[in-house]
Amino acid sequence: MQVRPMVVMAVLAAASWSSTGPALGTSDVDNEARVSAVSSIARTFEAPAVAVDPRNDANVFVAAADLLANACHVFRSTDGGKTFTELAGPDFATSTDCGLNKGGIPQNQRMTLAFDPEGVLYWSVAVADPVAKGARSVVLARSLDQGRTWTTTTVAPAGVPATPQDAAANFVPDLFVSPFGGSPRTVWVSWRRSYTDASGRTTEGWAAKSTDGGSTFGAEVRGMEKNPGFDAPRIVQDSKGTVYWFQRERPASGAKGDPPKPSPLVMAVSTDGGSTWSEREVGQADVVMEEPLAGISPTGDTLYLAWADGRNGDLDVFFIRSTNGGESWSAPLRVNDDPVKNKKSQKWPRMKVAGNGRIDIAWYDYRNDAKDTPKDDVEFFLGDVNDVYVASSDNGGESFGDNVRMTGSSINRKLGTYNVQYFVEVPPGLSSGRDGAYVAWSDTRLGNADNAAQDIFGAVEAPGGTSSSARVLVLAVEILLIVAGVALLVTAAVRRRGGGGGPTLSAGAT
Repeated sequence: MQVRPMVVMAVLAAASWSSTGPALGTSDVDNEARVSAVSSIARTFEAPAVAVDPRNDANVFVAAADLLANACHVFRSTDGGKTFTELAGPDFATSTDCGLNKGGIPQNQRMTLAFDPEGVLYWSVAVADPVAKGARSVVLARSLDQGRTWTTTTVAPAGVPATPQDAAANFVPDLFVSPFGGSPRTVWVSWRRSYTDASGRTTEGWAAKSTDGGSTFGAEVRGMEKNPGFDAPRIVQDSKGTVYWFQRERPASGAKGDPPKPSPLVMAVSTDGGSTWSEREVGQADVVMEEPLAGISPTGDTLYLAWADGRNGDLDVFFIRSTNGGESWSAPLRVNDDPVKNKKSQKWPRMKVAGNGRIDIAWYDYRNDAKDTPKDDVEFFLGDVNDVYVASSDNGGESFGDNVRMTGSSINRKLGTYNVQYFVEVPPGLSSGRDGAYVAWSDTRLGNADNAAQDIFGAVEAPGGTSSSARVLVLAVEILLIVAGVALLVTAAVRRRGGGGGPTLSAGAT
């Protein structure tokens, strides 16, 4: 049987059109991988941190905690995040508890991975001796050989207290490794210090600096005596050595039923390496804000801040920048591109800056959840499902591109750490390489109601790939191909009826 070329064209175009763009429940990328390939049935992986080797994007590292086992894990990929192998990891001696805190101290979970330009890998993490009555230390682990061996330095020690009320929990450490200057690198580690309610003390923000690449640290410093809430301060240092400290100020709790009080964004600046600090205004004083994220341009002269707040009745991700050392800031730019005031929240953004200047922001997103964010619970609402989205800027934060969905299917948050057993939600992990951003997140797709298993999954988002705008363009081209194919079919049929067509097939012909 003879088939005309225009028929083939039309059929292929129609088939291509039917497969264009992600169907509901699918991602915008096709390279998802399970990072935490651990065989235990009961597993609760959370708090992913990511680092991409600046010298080779194929080397991707992901660290995470198994909350059920109170153990930390680190995984390495040498093929750009397609497959992962678990490494032995650092030796934390008697501080074997790397999960949530025991001892009645407010819980949270964060850790940070980062590379320096020479390829040294840093991992800041909070660990505890199980007998320490809730006291917790911040440790910096370093590897010079791609995670094969590690050395550790205790940045904020917490010994065994006389009573639980005396315990200091140093939590959620953040890490800044200066890309400016040479080796050894200046390293800042910051953290939140919490106490039991019985102690009568509020949460404090602390930091310490190393000038020898993390081998040793100086005295602990405070940029401001304000309560950072559940978060650590964020510190960056510019190319001139000026240090910038960012945090939100968590207000005192109001009466039950009162609307949430603003948690303004605040900053402090040090021009003498952290010895003295002066506070400056940032704005955003009237919003209920989640933790701010800080970054700096590769040229060392532009500051970046990102966060989520509920000014629109649900949480949205915002971005600002300063080109004059924080003296003034740009107007807030909304990064997520779903409809404004749609009662769908975007939570826990992470921001990283690539060596080529691209800014990547990733977050957990509830736009595909059937539940609306309740008016009286914008900050702490936990929906049934969420996804991970990423947006990137190639113009220094003047604008961000289309939001790219990373998750192949929405994450069922009725399982895993969001339930009443833990009530823990932790941001996704993010690192920016030259060719794209690697994102990691907690995912329950391999769990069920019996084991509530939760793993870490990850994927690469390569700017310039098939983003939503690119798919729209492809769709338009393919629709034109379909129209052209149909027109050719109609023309051929008309000619055939008029005797101008080629040979026709009789019934039963082969």
